Amino acid sequence: MSGIDRGKRTVTLTNADGDRNTMNVPSDVKAYETLKVGDRVDVDYRESIGVSLAPTGSKPSITERTSGTHMSGGKPGTATRETTISAEVVTVDVPNNKVTFVGPKGNHKTVTVADPTIQKKLPNLKPGQVVQFTYTEAIAASIRPAVSK
Repeated sequence: MSGIDRGKRTVTLTNADGDRNTMNVPSDVKAYETLKVGDRVDVDYRESIGVSLAPTGSKPSITERTSGTHMSGGKPGTATRETTISAEVVTVDVPNNKVTFVGPKGNHKTVTVADPTIQKKLPNLKPGQVVQFTYTEAIAASIRPAVSK
């Protein structure tokens, strides 16, 4: 662990390649209070996204669910966050594989579709349709104390 911001409840981790990543730590992770810079943290991280057409008449919306277990006695803690966002299609640029959406807060976002399977479906996507995105993050972490020198 290369940094801790107690006020923001974040930690900065540096992996073996030197890549740094700052992560929020949920308030139910009790072991956070015992962390020190130099502690080793073993982290398994997974993410996935699912995309589907929402039922006719759906409106843009956002929901979030979280769950987790505490780290204790050297045992790993886990956390899962699932965010579902429904956004309305504004434009579809089939030749460039781009879609512009407007979300529940009125923000516009243009995304480039990289997946060839989904690219083939773009000609069938029309402005006004609502698309639902479900983004899931799962993390398992355990802490090892810093090695004394």
